[in-house]
Amino acid sequence: MRRSILVLVVACLLVSVITGCAKEATPTPTPEKKTVTIIDERGKQFEVPQPLERVCIFNTFNVELVRAVGGWQSVVGMDANAAQDKAYWPGFDTSNIIGQSQTAPNYEKIVALKPQVVIFPSNGAWAEAEQKLNPFGIEVIVITGWAMDGFTERVATLGLMFGKTEKAQELIGFYQKYTDLVQEKVGKLEKKRRVYYESYGATSDYKTCLVGSGWNDMLVLAGGTNIFSDININEQPQAKGTVHAFEIDPEAILVRNPQLVIKIEPGLQVRPGTGTSTPPSADEMRATWERLVNRPGWTKLEAVKNDQVHVMSPFPANACSKMVGVCYLAKWLYPELFPDLNPEAVMKEWIEKYQGVPYLGGYVYH
Repeated sequence: MRRSILVLVVACLLVSVITGCAKEATPTPTPEKKTVTIIDERGKQFEVPQPLERVCIFNTFNVELVRAVGGWQSVVGMDANAAQDKAYWPGFDTSNIIGQSQTAPNYEKIVALKPQVVIFPSNGAWAEAEQKLNPFGIEVIVITGWAMDGFTERVATLGLMFGKTEKAQELIGFYQKYTDLVQEKVGKLEKKRRVYYESYGATSDYKTCLVGSGWNDMLVLAGGTNIFSDININEQPQAKGTVHAFEIDPEAILVRNPQLVIKIEPGLQVRPGTGTSTPPSADEMRATWERLVNRPGWTKLEAVKNDQVHVMSPFPANACSKMVGVCYLAKWLYPELFPDLNPEAVMKEWIEKYQGVPYLGGYVYH
């Protein structure tokens, strides 16, 4: 009897051991890594991991677009130029600054933050960054938030990257609603009004934009004619500047006689430590306006005679890839064509709905 019981126990133990071995021998399935395929502005293809949880971004306008499509929670680092606007980025840890600007990255800090991808604008140091960061498995993606051209594709790409395709389509609809409205009206004009744009910064007097600048795109889309659109930057001395801020002869403004003047100031460069979301004071704006209209010979300009000199902070001018700036300019250029267009309301919607922060106002002076 005892022998029978012993044999039974041994048999059970053998079955248990064999079963256990069989279980151990069965390989545990490896979770499939999910990715989405995107193509950046260079035409380079990437397999972006999903979910995208750790991202470093250079350039304020890139951060804005990411926040607008719902990817803010994934932002672990951004540059100092963007981050200094503390009220505009509530909750961002300012110890996670990844360099002074898009042309001066801090690679050691970027690597320490362990992002899955880093986003640069096309005029940033993306080529150098790619060489420095790829060995760490960090992809460098080029997206240019300040540019108007390619807005739809850019936002759709961000929506795909962050798994927010519906939010991205909503943002595209917001942008196209107003750009289409403006184009429908100004596209039919046979003769468009002449505009002089003046840049911002401490040494911005008599510096304008040329073809190739996002500012020029803004003027053209609003139905204006840039009075300096005939200047080819490739034929000019480098010392005169770039397409974004090109030094011109003051006399040339008088000769070309603009019908509207827009001065983008005060800007970030002259308001250190605050950021462009901080509205300039009415006194600052008025002082800039008075300085403009009292320049030698300016009383003869059509823009001055017809009270078409406008001072504007870069904050609304740049908003939503300059779409808001287009609304302001179109309204000023052709008020008869846009009786119901309210640029202030467009700006307020961009800030409160798509950026999720309070709208302060006070960014334009006329």
